[in-house]
Amino acid sequence: MKDNILYSNDEKTLIGVSGKASKNVVVSPKTVRIAEMAFAWSDVKTVTLNANITEISKGAFSNCKNLSKVLGTEAVTRIGYGAFYGCTGLISIGRLPNLMEIERAAFWNAGDCPIELSSKVMVEDYAFSGTCVSSRVRVAV
Repeated sequence: MKDNILYSNDEKTLIGVSGKASKNVVVSPKTVRIAEMAFAWSDVKTVTLNANITEISKGAFSNCKNLSKVLGTEAVTRIGYGAFYGCTGLISIGRLPNLMEIERAAFWNAGDCPIELSSKVMVEDYAFSGTCVSSRVRVAV
């Protein structure tokens, strides 16, 4: 465990955070994936990813009511099922120029977060249900 964050042995996967983790988390530069439920129900406010993270897995940030910003998202290609479910305080998710897929319910009941997507992104059913994010999604062509 490093700074109250649990990583796989090679640090390529962020597995979870303890209740003592900082409210402003900076992910290890070696990490390429945020595991399922890694931050779920934590009190984290801001998460800064690194330039290598390509996947935000199922439920990774679910029910993080205080989460307001996720930065450094440029390399993310996939946002998993329910990844930001219930993140009612979410106001910024950074740029997503390499995003290819948003799975079902990824932003279900999330905050008022503007998102710009390319026309190549596959968005599954109900990805933005129960949220005002859906009115702030812009597709660049």
